[in-house]
Parts: sequence; C-alpha cells; structure tokens
Amino acid sequence: MHKKTDTIVAVAAVAAVTAADVYTITVTNTTIIFIAVVVLLLSRYRSIRVTVRTSGAFSRVVPHGTQHITGNFITHPQLVSSGYQLSYEQLLKDLDGQIEEFNKRGSNFVLDAVTQFTFVITQYRPLAGSTYVPTPANIEKKKAVINVVNDDNRCFEWAVLSCLYPPKANANRVSNYTNIGIL
Repeated sequence: MHKKTDTIVAVAAVAAVTAADVYTITVTNTTIIFIAVVVLLLSRYRSIRVTVRTSGAFSRVVPHGTQHITGNFITHPQLVSSGYQLSYEQLLKDLDGQIEEFNKRGSNFVLDAVTQFTFVITQYRPLAGSTYVPTPANIEKKKAVINVVNDDNRCFEWAVLSCLYPPKANANRVSNYTNIGIL
C-alpha cells in the first residue's frame, strides 16, 4: 500500500493585489508564516520542494478599447534541505523572467494585479540506490527481470553484473557474482 505524499499549499494574500504590491508580498506577515511552514516541514522531512504558482491580470490598450487577459506562471521547483536554503530572490527572478518572456514580442501587456499567488510545498524524496527491493508479483511472473537479492547498497552493481555475466541457474543470488574476479 502506498502512502500518500503530504502536500501543503500556502496561499499568500491575493484578493486583487496590485502590480505595485507584487514585490512587497515577501515582506509582510505572509513571509513569516511561510518561513514557519518551511521550517516545520524541514523538521518533519529531510527535504522539500518549493514552487510558486501565480496568475496575473494583464491589460493593454488596443484601437477599439482595452484588452484584458490572464497570465499563469509557475517557478522552477527549488529543493530545500539542510544543505540547500530557499532563495526568495531566485523565485522572484524566475517569475520576473517569465513575465518578461510573456511580453517579449512587443505585446505591451501591463500587469494590473496579481489574482493568485500560491506557494506549493511538497515532500521531496530523491532517488538513491539502496538495498534489495522485492520485485512486484506481476513482473516476477513474466520471468523477464533479474532482481539480485542482497543486503548491501550495491544493487546497481549486482544488476549490471547479472547482465554481463548471466549464470546458468539462480540468477537472483549474489553468490553467482561475487566470484567473478573483478570485485
């Protein structure tokens, strides 16, 4: 049974923030709450992923009046752990770059208001080699995969050796690969 990944979404004060207020969001009480959430989640999990999703109301003057559209933006995820701190500056730089790209070809749209500003914080579990994990039954029945049973952190090594030096029998036993002479 799989455990559902915890997701926490912290929504900043968004009830029609004007363009002039966009950069002041990070110095309000929202920042203090956001930092507290990040610290709390880092104490619970070893690493987290932080992304900002935002929507803005844009307008421009056209010959027949004013044109209004909505722009949606999302930052690249930042990985935060004991070794990597969150960079608010990078989040803002990323959002600024996306808005500039949105206006790049001379569209002359102007940001009128931020209509949504959401911090998305999720648990991050990086892939890493580890010890033996049993093959799921539906894959094991096909007899198409060799999964070497071991009690160390050398799974990748055993997988490569099982392909390079296939034994005649019991391909899932480590003892078939320890006597090869290259270890």
